Amino acid sequence: MERQPQTVADWLRSFEPPTDSSTQLQQYCARVKVGYDFEYQRRGPDQHIRTGKRILAGTLGVDLLATGDYDGYRRWARARAQLVPGSVTAIAARLIAFYETVLTEHRRAAVRQWSIQNTPFHGAEVPPQQVGEHIDAWRAGPNAARLALLEDLLTLLRHSDPATAALDYIQRQAQTVADGAGVPLEVARSSDDTGLSVTLHLPGARWSQAFEPVVEIVDTIIGGAIWVQEAEVVSVTVPAVPRAVDPISHAGLDVVQRVWSDPWLDRVRDAPTDVLLLVDYLPAPEDELSSAQLEELVRAEHALMLCLRTNGDAGSNENIACDAPKPAESTG
Repeated sequence: MERQPQTVADWLRSFEPPTDSSTQLQQYCARVKVGYDFEYQRRGPDQHIRTGKRILAGTLGVDLLATGDYDGYRRWARARAQLVPGSVTAIAARLIAFYETVLTEHRRAAVRQWSIQNTPFHGAEVPPQQVGEHIDAWRAGPNAARLALLEDLLTLLRHSDPATAALDYIQRQAQTVADGAGVPLEVARSSDDTGLSVTLHLPGARWSQAFEPVVEIVDTIIGGAIWVQEAEVVSVTVPAVPRAVDPISHAGLDVVQRVWSDPWLDRVRDAPTDVLLLVDYLPAPEDELSSAQLEELVRAEHALMLCLRTNGDAGSNENIACDAPKPAESTG
């Protein structure tokens, strides 16, 4: 962010801090040539676009938080703390609201996109006419496995912190690759001030392209992972969230931890499982699907889409049921 030091210094000397912290933050952003027009309660596609633009533009350092560059964010915060007028604590409160809204929507958008891209009907309101053939093609392609990757990741994220869940998830998927290759998986885990790391070694075998979706989903949903890949070895480090001593640094780093407690994630977690459970009960591809089975799968995906469209806030009227139909008992 380019600045004119004398201009900023003159402004700071002449500034009379307003009582409203939002006005303080708006005026600060105007002086340092950063847009601040965020509407905290708005939802829908326009908000997704605004969220993406703010991250790409690095508005108020949110790109550093989204990509896990926590040291970069602390440097950013320390430099800007000297330019903040009035009460730093009041400004930090507004930053927390901004970061929480942007990062939460960023995470939700990633889950939505991965889900819609990999469900049988890709969120279409009306299934295709040849629905049976469509389901067979979906089951034979990579999308069913990619949806299962999301299910597994969301399940692990429910029970542990993001960094630990990421490494557990990567190791679990690596074990699947090793089992498929018929070789043992050698694992070494470590931790230091920079983060948690795992090194995975497949002796005598090469990491196949089958592992690329694992890299993709970790980068998409969790973000910030640092990968090093060789023929037989994959190493990944997930950055640790450092301690913050000043209010502005604390504002961003605290939100990074809190966004994983998003109630929306709790509502969405089980919906992909319901879709995949119904798929498990479908007959073999060479056998014809019954109309009841097709209807159940359509309803399960519809329930998932309804979950993805809700905002998940406590007490929201949009917190509708996400329950999918139970698999039909086989009578054969």
